Amino acid sequence: MKDLLTTILTLFIIPGFVPILNKPPKSVVPQKYANTTINSKWLIPHKIGKNVLEGNLPAWEFINFSNLPPLNSSGNWHSSELDELAQYPLSVEWEKGDSIASILTIGDFRSSFQLQLLSLNSIFIPLSVLPKSVNLAELSFLNSWNLGDLISVIPELKDQKIETITPLLELVKTSKQNVSGKSIGELLEENQGLDSLKLSKLDLSKYTLEAIPQLLSKPLESYKDWQSISISDIPYLTKLPFSFFPNPPQNQGYFGLIKSIELVDSTETMSAISGGINDGFEQKCISSCQIISVGGSEFLSGRSWVESQQKVRGGQGKLAIAAGGLESTGRHPYSRGFKIAVTPVDKTNALIVAYFRRENTEVGKSPYFLGPIVLAETSVGDTLFLGEIQSNFQSVQNSINAPRFDELEELDFLALQKAYEKVLGEFARYSDTSTVIFSGNGDRGKLLGKYRFWSRLPQVRERIAAKKGIGFLQKLESGKDSSMSEFLIMFSPEQQDFLFASRQLELFDLAREQIDPETNNNFTGQRAIERVAQMYLGGIGVVIDSNLVKKEASEIAKNYYQIIQ
Repeated sequence: MKDLLTTILTLFIIPGFVPILNKPPKSVVPQKYANTTINSKWLIPHKIGKNVLEGNLPAWEFINFSNLPPLNSSGNWHSSELDELAQYPLSVEWEKGDSIASILTIGDFRSSFQLQLLSLNSIFIPLSVLPKSVNLAELSFLNSWNLGDLISVIPELKDQKIETITPLLELVKTSKQNVSGKSIGELLEENQGLDSLKLSKLDLSKYTLEAIPQLLSKPLESYKDWQSISISDIPYLTKLPFSFFPNPPQNQGYFGLIKSIELVDSTETMSAISGGINDGFEQKCISSCQIISVGGSEFLSGRSWVESQQKVRGGQGKLAIAAGGLESTGRHPYSRGFKIAVTPVDKTNALIVAYFRRENTEVGKSPYFLGPIVLAETSVGDTLFLGEIQSNFQSVQNSINAPRFDELEELDFLALQKAYEKVLGEFARYSDTSTVIFSGNGDRGKLLGKYRFWSRLPQVRERIAAKKGIGFLQKLESGKDSSMSEFLIMFSPEQQDFLFASRQLELFDLAREQIDPETNNNFTGQRAIERVAQMYLGGIGVVIDSNLVKKEASEIAKNYYQIIQ
C-alpha cells in the first residue's frame, strides 16, 4: 500500500514545481526598507518571490508589530472562569483601529513565534539599542514585582554585595536594615520579610537596565507571570522584525493563480485547499458560498480557497470554547502565529486578512478570532501565496499516519459535543429548561441549558449563587419559568460550555484510574472516551460496560474519533 501511494504521489509531482526556500537574513536591520515596496495593494513591506509562478511575499525582515496595519473591526470575548484558571485576563475586547500588540501577550505566541525565548539583549542588539538608553520604568510590569521575584529571575544576585547594585541598595534601605558589606543572599537569610519589598517603592525611572546585572540576558519566560505580559510592555519588542523571532514566519511553499471569484451553490465537486488545524485544510462550504478558484499548474487544477465568512472549528483545550469555538476558514502559509483568510469584496477583488489567537499553558489555545487585520488586496489574475500544499493523495496518506488521541490535554471538546449530539440528538438551546423532575433521593430540580445540567449539581449552584441567583434557582425549582435574558445572565453560554468541558475532564480523570476489563489495564484512548460517556450518561457509579449505556457510549467514542481524524 505504501509503495502504491508513493508511486501515485510521484506521478502527480509536477517537474520544476518546487517550493520557495526564502529564509529571512539574520542581520542588523537597516534604517530604511531595502529591496522592498509598499504599494496600494499591499499594506505591509513585501518582496517578489519566484518559482513556476511569481508573486508578492511578506518581507519578514522588515515587518514588525508596530508596522502591522490596525485591527479592521471591533470585537470581544469574555470568560471569568478561564481568566481565573489562567490567573490573568484571557478575556479580550478591542476596537477598530487598535494595534494587535496592545492586546496580545507573550504567552499568546508560546508555541508559534516562541517569544518567551527572547531576552532584552536579543531584542536590543539587532535594533542597535543601547541598554543605558532604556530605564527600568519602561518595564512597567516591574511595579508588580518584589525583591524575591527579581531574585527568582536572577538568582546570581544573591552573591552580589548589596552596595554594588544601587537600586536594590536603595530598596533595602527603605526597611532600615544594616546592609554594610553584606551580600543580598545574606540579607535575605537574616531578614525573612525582605524579599517581599516591592520594587514600586523605587523611582524606577532613575535607573537604566544596566543597573540590574544580568537582567538583559535572562529569557522572558523566566519573568514572573511572563505569559500575561503585553507585547507592547517589552521595550522595543514591537520594533523587532519578525525574522528575529526564535521561530519566525517562513515563505516556503507555492503560489496559485487566482482564476475567478464566484458564488457557488453546490460544493459536492469542490476540491478545497482551506480550512483549519482541527478539521484539516480541505473544508468545503457548508452551504452556498464564495470561492477563490486557483490554478497555474496541473497540481492546483480545480482547487479553491473558501471565503472567510465560512467557519471551521478551532482551538485546543478549554480555550477552544472561545468565540463559540469557531474561526474563519483559511490557511497558515507563513506560521501558526496567525491565520490567513481571504475575504471577497466583489467578483474580481478580495482582501487578504490575518487573525490571531489567545494561548495559555494551563488552558490551551483559542480559535483564531482576533482580527481581521488587512494585509493586502488581491484581484483575479494575481498570484496568491498558499504555503505548503498537499495533493489529495498526500492528504489521504497523512490521515492514515496521523497520531491518535492518548493524552488528556489533547481532548477536543467541540468534537466531543458533536459526538454526543450524533447519538443523543442535538443538545438543547443555552436558554432551555426542563419541567420539574425528581432525583432518586427525592431532590426537586430542573435540567438547565444546552447540556441539561441538573440544577442540584454543586458546580451549577456555585456559579449561579455567585451572581446572587439563589432566588432565581428557587423560582425555577418551584416550577416557575424565567425569561431568556434572565436565564442567560444567571447561567451564561460561556459558563455552560466551561462546565461541559470541566465535567468531561473530571470523568476522564476517573476513567483513567479504572481498569478496562478488555485489556486489564487502565482505560486509555478510545476506550477512555467510551467509559467517560458511560459515566456521563449513567452517573459515575454506573457499572463498566453496563447494557444501560454501553451502546450509546460506544457510538459516542466511535464518532469522536471519526470527527477528529
